[in-house]
Amino acid sequence: MNTFKVICVDNENRPKEIPLNIWLKKDQEYHVTHIYYHYQQKKQGFELSEIFLDDNCFPFVSFDSSRFRVPQEEIKKLFQMLKECTNLDDIDIRELIEETQTEKIIS
Repeated sequence: MNTFKVICVDNENRPKEIPLNIWLKKDQEYHVTHIYYHYQQKKQGFELSEIFLDDNCFPFVSFDSSRFRVPQEEIKKLFQMLKECTNLDDIDIRELIEETQTEKIIS
């Protein structure tokens, strides 16, 4: 399974649907296994190998990507996964990054 590393930089405002025992820990490293693009919210979401959001966490199926920092050495893996998990091409991905200001999460 392809993954890339991220660091949690924001674990504030936990949704009540996600139990505290599976909530993010600030400054902890996680591994992204899938990227979702939630069109209604216009946000990217990360699925993590360390935390499983089950049906009890509905409507949450992923963690907002803005809660994480992507280390520079993981950028290629991020872009590759964006291509694999979506129907986006390089141009669409650049536009998405500009629209969502994802560059702020990249160190």
